Amino acid sequence: MRPACAVQLLDGVHALLSLARLLLTVRVVSLHTAYANAVRDEVRLYNHYSEASINNFCEMSMVANCMVGAVTQYKHKFRFLFHSISQVVYYHFPAYERQRQQLQAFLEGYSVPSTNLLPLLLQLSPHTPLFYERTGAGLSAAYAAHPFSWAFMSGYILLVDRPSAAFCAEDLRSLLLLSLDPAGGGALP
Repeated sequence: MRPACAVQLLDGVHALLSLARLLLTVRVVSLHTAYANAVRDEVRLYNHYSEASINNFCEMSMVANCMVGAVTQYKHKFRFLFHSISQVVYYHFPAYERQRQQLQAFLEGYSVPSTNLLPLLLQLSPHTPLFYERTGAGLSAAYAAHPFSWAFMSGYILLVDRPSAAFCAEDLRSLLLLSLDPAGGGALP
């Protein structure tokens, strides 16, 4: 086996195990219908959030379409050329068509796809860092420096606290409120 093949294999296994560890220990934050309406009322989304986060949405939608480990493998294979997630997407899917952000009326509904919602939530809470596979998602050391962080790997979006406990929810707004709890980090601006 060539050393380059061993590196590709180890990159893939490491990424899969990092995601599996988070998913196997995830805590589900469930919402009842009445509470879901209150969450939507408390976390107000405006059109200018969508406009300000369009670049983040483009990046996140491409990350969501990548397989676990694909970005890390690409970074090692083309180590001196990597500078954007779009390279990885077009390498694996040459006929890839970029997704478009949903309209504001759709984003205000319940159970909006997380890839569409997270860029707007990052506008509301810019101090909560976002980690991708290539920037440390799945690594406990990355989360230790912040009360809460977002982990985004291959379409999976989780909120991770300082001790690396992961949380997921049907609607990311409830996770945002969890991260902004006075005991955990602050309040909405």
